Formats: sequence, C-alpha cells, structure tokens
Amino acid sequence: MRPLIDSFFTRKYGGKLIYETSDGFGPLQVVDDQNIRSLHFGSRPKQSSLDLLHPNRLYLEYSKHMMTALMFKPNPQSCMVLGLGGGSISRFLFHHYPDIDLTSVELRQKVINIAHRFFDLPESGSFKIKNNSAENFVETNLKAKYDLIFTDIFNQHGMAKTLLSIQFMKGLKRKLNKNGVLAINLWLRPEKLFDQIITIMNTYFSKRIILVPILHRTNCIVIAINSENLGFSESLMLDTAIQLKKKMGINFGQLSQIVAEYNSSFLI
Repeated sequence: MRPLIDSFFTRKYGGKLIYETSDGFGPLQVVDDQNIRSLHFGSRPKQSSLDLLHPNRLYLEYSKHMMTALMFKPNPQSCMVLGLGGGSISRFLFHHYPDIDLTSVELRQKVINIAHRFFDLPESGSFKIKNNSAENFVETNLKAKYDLIFTDIFNQHGMAKTLLSIQFMKGLKRKLNKNGVLAINLWLRPEKLFDQIITIMNTYFSKRIILVPILHRTNCIVIAINSENLGFSESLMLDTAIQLKKKMGINFGQLSQIVAEYNSSFLI
C-alpha cells in the first residue's frame, strides 16, 4: 500500500487528511504523514498507525510495548484483541502467527470499515472481527478462552470507563486459559483512574501483574498472568526475548530490561 498523493488534501494533525467521517461516538479521521497513516478519533493522539512501506511492522511505541506479553506466552494458539483501531496489533500477530485463532472486537462499525479500506486489514477464516462492545463480548461470549488478550479501548476523551468495571476485569480473567496473559494499554493520567484500575487488577490476578512504562510517554502497559505461580523465571524471560527479537524485529531486550527494572519482586 502506498500513500495517497494529492496537493489538495486538507492539513490535519501535521499531515494530510485523506478521509473523515463520524458516527454516534464522535469523529473519525485518517491522516497521512509521509509514509505513516494514522487513525484519529477527533483529536491529535493517534489511535493506530501503519507504516505504508512496511505494513507488518508495529509503528507506535505503545503497540511494541504491548508485545511484552509474548515474553510470557511466546507460542499462543488463540488471542482476543479488544479495540481494533486500524488493526495494527491484529495484523502483526496474524503475520507472525498465521495459524492463530484470532478474534478482534470493535465497538464502532465505521472503525472496522476504515481498517479494511485504509489500513489493509487482512481477511481470513481464522481472523475474526466482531462488531460489539468489549464489555458485552466478554460477558456474553462464555465458551471461548484465549492464551492472549490485548485490551486497547479508548475514546476521544481517553481510557474507556469499562476498565473500571469489576465485572469486566473478572470476565477478562475468566476468558484466559491457564497461564494465559492479559496486556492492557493504560494512560498514567489521571493518576487516580490509573491507580483504581491497578487496584482492581491486583485483586483479580492476586498481584501477578507487571508494569511496562513507556519512556517519555504517558502510556503504561500492564501485563497480568493467569497463573498460580508466585513469580516468573528471569533467565527464561531473557532467553525468550532473544528468540522473539530475531523473529519479529522488536527490541525485546529493551522490554525485558524494563520488566526487570520495574518488577524485580515478580522475577525469580
């Protein structure tokens, strides 16, 4: 996929506005900045970005940091992604794990349409997209369980309030297989909201959570492991990081250093 070239495009968020629409939840914009295409929800923060020259690479730092979950579950057979956006995380996972049973859940049908039209989202029988709210899908889709769950649910105002729901967090844990891994993208501000979500996660995952802050960003990825073990082998994590870096090109060595620095009590 190549960037669109047209001198008549309106400027928006530092790039060329190539598409704009809205739905009952607010505005949606697709913006090209040279080779980077981004989805916006009516404000400057990028909800998702695609490198048009390298579409199977992750571009945004937060999405790379979410892959920390793979260091604790490097060979997933099933995965659920809550919050599709432009589909960068789903595309990346499907590219590296073509046999994975992958389900992405997105509240806004127009976001799904945009992901297919402008972000080259793949279509496959083992890659399913559900138009539903994260909360309703977790609550009503009772049978399916997953090795990995990625939760990236935001609106134009910030983190979705669904993350404060005790019922929702219980549901996420219930949908994880044994030793399954949950990764949630959070903002550190407002601090009170972040602390409330961490408290809820600690309650339902027995404090088996890992903080992965993103340097010079307001994001923090929080990893939770559905395990009875009180800790995780640091040497195993480092060995896995080396193998994943070779396979995926992400600096898992740096991610393992962040995990070790901020979560020393979890590693054994």
